[in-house]
Amino acid sequence: MGSSCVTASHLSDPFSKPQNAPQAAATKPTKLSHNKKWEASLDTIRDPDEETEAELVQLPSRAPSSQPFGLTWTLGSEPAIELVIQGLEHEDPGVRRGCLSKLHRVCLKGDSRGVAAACSCFADADPGVRATAVEAVSHTAYRGDERAIVTLVSLREDKEPRVRKAVYHGLCGVCCQGDQLALASGIHGVNDADWRVRTAAVDLLECLGQENDGKALAAAFGCLKDSDADVRASALKAVGSLSSPGDGQAVEAVGRCMEARNWRVRQAAVQALQVLNREGNVHVLTMMRQRLRDKDPDVRLAAVLALGSACEKDDT
Repeated sequence: MGSSCVTASHLSDPFSKPQNAPQAAATKPTKLSHNKKWEASLDTIRDPDEETEAELVQLPSRAPSSQPFGLTWTLGSEPAIELVIQGLEHEDPGVRRGCLSKLHRVCLKGDSRGVAAACSCFADADPGVRATAVEAVSHTAYRGDERAIVTLVSLREDKEPRVRKAVYHGLCGVCCQGDQLALASGIHGVNDADWRVRTAAVDLLECLGQENDGKALAAAFGCLKDSDADVRASALKAVGSLSSPGDGQAVEAVGRCMEARNWRVRQAAVQALQVLNREGNVHVLTMMRQRLRDKDPDVRLAAVLALGSACEKDDT
């Protein structure tokens, strides 16, 4: 038999490491008992959490057709779905994170089992598992899935910032534009104590908000005064996206950020003006030209592109 198959001593435990597998940097995870016996080649799940040592979990990949219990590592494979969901109960958080990261590879989009399995991990004691579960829901749930959206929103008060951040990114993947529950959550999130969460919340407003949405715009305008440069840069993008072209209030607010100390804020301000620019707006063009002499090359490039876009509008 080829080297890609599991040896006899491993047939009863698909989560164990075959003898010919490369040595992992971390210790071998605790084995998960399983009644079935498969003879299959293996695929590796790694813990996606970069802050921890990656631990290996071995899952079946594809098996010879002559093997009745062989697991095929393909989208919609029932035995593979069963095994991945079973792995969510493993005592090692690295295994649970790894299995969550593989759900979208075996579950079809909208598969209620995959969504429910991921949601069941929202109460996990490990914050990395909870954050990965949020990502799994965003990959497996249909856009507009109300039950998934409500369950995601319930985690916006999680004590761990990375989980709260994942919630806002996850809502962008599951919600439709204009979803009021998601937008209300984003407006709530711009006041979070953690700047990364505030940035994700502003990104949600830009992603799901509609033009001239008063509440979303008010929250984005407020974030232009945030203490963190990344939050202000995201807010500028949101203001440009949610405002009508040529909106005077938006143009003035963005213009006040053109002299910011942080180059990312200045770059975002130029890009926002590019979106807000309306044909013949001399004030906007003047502010763009001033950035052609910016000390940062990325800001100068943004100004060149913005002015080029303005010239194309004039030609049409």
